[in-house]
Amino acid sequence: MKYDPKHLGVMYDMLRQLPPFDKWGLPGSEWVTFELPKRKDVLGEFIESSDGAKPHRIKISAVSHDHLFSVLQTLAHEMLHLVQAVHKTNNTAQHNADFRKRARAVCKEYGWDYKFFVGS
Repeated sequence: MKYDPKHLGVMYDMLRQLPPFDKWGLPGSEWVTFELPKRKDVLGEFIESSDGAKPHRIKISAVSHDHLFSVLQTLAHEMLHLVQAVHKTNNTAQHNADFRKRARAVCKEYGWDYKFFVGS
């Protein structure tokens, strides 16, 4: 599948308007920078803005995804990290109780495999 950062922004805005994301106060795509690194060691990555002035960053590996479905799942996963940054519920545990609760809600809504989604 060929896609670019602009496509990720469109997918992000679509997801943020759908349940359960629509209840979590996510910023619009203009407040997030989307990147497509050619990394095989990770599917995606969220980098929180260090000062609040710069946009947050979501990276989706350009070489680890061949299908739209996996891109959407990885993007949704990284969006949960963004939700945690917005609500200050993130901590040193990458997938803490708040993350897992939100992940369960996402997986239930879309019929996704929870263990795959959280990476366990």
